[in-house]
Amino acid sequence: MAKNLTYYANEVKFQTLKTGRKVQAGVTSAFLKLAMGGGAASVATDIAPALGSGAANAGLTAGQIALSSTAGLVSIGAGAGISAYINHLEHKHHESQLTERFREELGSFRGKDFGSIGVEDLKEVAQDNPAFKQELRRNDVTRNLKNTAAVIGTVVAFAAVFAAVTMFPPLLAGGVIAQGAFAIGSAIAGAGIMHATRKAVVNAGKKLFHIDKPTTLDAIKDLGKDDKVITHAQVLGVFEKSNPALSQDIESTFGTKFDDLDKTQRMAAVEKYGAALNLGDITYKLNEGDIRPQELAFTVAGQSSGYIPPESLANRIKANAQQQLDQVQNKIADVTYTVKEKMQDWQQDREITRLANAVEKSVIEGKDLPKEALDIAPAKFWQDLVAQQREQATKAPAQPARA
Repeated sequence: MAKNLTYYANEVKFQTLKTGRKVQAGVTSAFLKLAMGGGAASVATDIAPALGSGAANAGLTAGQIALSSTAGLVSIGAGAGISAYINHLEHKHHESQLTERFREELGSFRGKDFGSIGVEDLKEVAQDNPAFKQELRRNDVTRNLKNTAAVIGTVVAFAAVFAAVTMFPPLLAGGVIAQGAFAIGSAIAGAGIMHATRKAVVNAGKKLFHIDKPTTLDAIKDLGKDDKVITHAQVLGVFEKSNPALSQDIESTFGTKFDDLDKTQRMAAVEKYGAALNLGDITYKLNEGDIRPQELAFTVAGQSSGYIPPESLANRIKANAQQQLDQVQNKIADVTYTVKEKMQDWQQDREITRLANAVEKSVIEGKDLPKEALDIAPAKFWQDLVAQQREQATKAPAQPARA
């Protein structure tokens, strides 16, 4: 009995390895054909013979295979369909999010009402704008990768479930309960295998197509987070993401990628590229609210959307009003100064007249001269001055009497 069990266990092990290798070979061939652009027909060409051969080696009937694999295959098929639908929704949702995020800039650039801007406008602008083109390409490639990964995951999961059926013929011969338990287990395992395979394929595909790194719009989205001041280095980072030549030059100059530069290296990079990219003016406008971070998607392409944020517009109106007020205040100040000068001149003339009259009266009456006069000149000066004036007055022709 023990010998029979050992023999049977070895036989199962052998058949398992034999079946597994054939299924593995078929799946690998199908994967390569998918990667090279093959369709579902080419996948079936490789997978079907492998699974059929595996079933024959295991000595299973069509009924046993169908009963035991139905739940797993239904689960996998449903998962694949749902996954494809979700991928489609995610792709459309990301395009809508981009359109909403850049609505004002897109509207100003296109000369259209903000409310009428749609995904079509985004795609139209992207034709001549590397930042938007880069983001839309990543979105498209990610969707395609996920759909391809769903197909591959489905094939692998199907193959795994079918292989499992051919690996355990004793269990399948154990009756409806055993077969039902196996069906439930295969459904759960198949879904798990499909998910894991899909994730691995997507991650590998992102690296293969170079879309696993942050894009220009990712860098723009990070600007001004938590109301922090935007730095020159952050703005340079946006230009670097959009310009492969600049990125390569930075890496060649500093020996590492821009994202890996330390603080000192970033300051050096800003000093090197700042003037050419006008980093100072752009950073100032961002922090003053004259432009939004979204404007950089156009700036890096040498474009301008022409959009002025409401906050900036209000500040400009306020600044203009303040300028007008300053001009009025300056005019008032000038008039006030002129009036004060004239008042001072009038008061000075009046004081001189009063002093002259007082001096003349004092000299005539032989009294002491006013102290203010003596502070200006000695008494003899005033006495001589009064004498001269009186002498001139007597020599002047008499004025005709008024009627």
